[in-house]
Amino acid sequence: MSTRTKGAKAEREYEEILQDAGYITQRVKGSSIFNTNVDFFGLWDIIGFHPKLKKWILVQVKCNQGRGFQKIGAKWMNENNPPHCQCYLAIRYDNKTITTRWKNIQITALSDKK
Repeated sequence: MSTRTKGAKAEREYEEILQDAGYITQRVKGSSIFNTNVDFFGLWDIIGFHPKLKKWILVQVKCNQGRGFQKIGAKWMNENNPPHCQCYLAIRYDNKTITTRWKNIQITALSDKK
């Protein structure tokens, strides 16, 4: 399975998890030969809104490792400071011996960290 196919499968799987939790979601469709950077705001794979909680989330989905993304996401949060929005890095592990398939890391602005 190519990394592109694996990533698209992980995005679809996480989108279903969010929808089961009550979110209305939109996932970035795959890139094409003419458009390679199609993420929301150049960074996020899935955008979701929970109507009852009135909460927005932005999610970057990675497979097996999310090296370096937390700093990039925190920089984006500092620059944009989206109100009523939480940002997450969702890492999907392929190793079948790991009991937890998904790891969610909340991205916060650098100024929020002490």
